[in-house]
Amino acid sequence: MMSIKLKPDRIVIAAVPLFAGLEPSAEEGILASAHVKRTPKGESVFDQGGLAETFYVLLQGHVKDVQITSAGQQTVVRYVNPKEFFGCASLMGIMHYPTTALAVKDSVILSWSAAEMMRLMRCHPSIALNALEGVGRQLMDTLSRTGAAHSERVSRRIARTLLHLVRTS
Repeated sequence: MMSIKLKPDRIVIAAVPLFAGLEPSAEEGILASAHVKRTPKGESVFDQGGLAETFYVLLQGHVKDVQITSAGQQTVVRYVNPKEFFGCASLMGIMHYPTTALAVKDSVILSWSAAEMMRLMRCHPSIALNALEGVGRQLMDTLSRTGAAHSERVSRRIARTLLHLVRTS
């Protein structure tokens, strides 16, 4: 995975809900501290069990978070769409990533160290509030899918999943 310093362009940050409500100068500062990761299809962004040291925002492409069982089976936990954040375990006091993030398509990803993202959240509390809202949405989505998985027929679950993917793409 190649990592290079991103040249500031605040339009990139302005479109990401995590950074909603920030002044242009704040957006420029956030970009100045960001790195871009270009991740080819099929490559991992981070691995389950790896040290949770980095926070990510997907700019382009698609990423899936999967949990790998001891038997080697993959369970898709979440699909990440452009403008969404992922890999936030480091901000919650979790030492190791609970999932593996795999690029489903060639992807472009912004990243910050956990320490840098915590500094940004202290300087710009709206980032922390937006992150909390985003985690809440992710939790509600997970609860909805888990409930459906246990109560619906397989054909209906597949249809619901396909509809969800179309709506969020």
